[in-house]
Amino acid sequence: MDHAVLFGRRLRSLRAAKNLKQRQLAEQANMSAKYVSQLETGSAQPSFDALVAFSRILDVPMYSFFLFDRDESDPKVLRKRIVRIVEESRQEDLKQMYRLIRDVVEP
Repeated sequence: MDHAVLFGRRLRSLRAAKNLKQRQLAEQANMSAKYVSQLETGSAQPSFDALVAFSRILDVPMYSFFLFDRDESDPKVLRKRIVRIVEESRQEDLKQMYRLIRDVVEP
């Protein structure tokens, strides 16, 4: 997956965790809401100054914007990933997945 898209997802996740709207983040960072939207969709790449501003506003270290695997805490992202895996699986794999899920969920 494109790193700009992964960055955008991470930015959105960190912003949402602070209960900020795109507009609010943009205002605090002295940038346009359109630019923040473009970053979150992966259609633009952040400048170093933008990273510094987001880090300060969201009170997170700069490296946290690049912890892409952290999306696993988002239930919507997990559901989409699971559905994609299931849709692309062969019948034998589906049977094995079912057994594993059953063993985890059922006592």
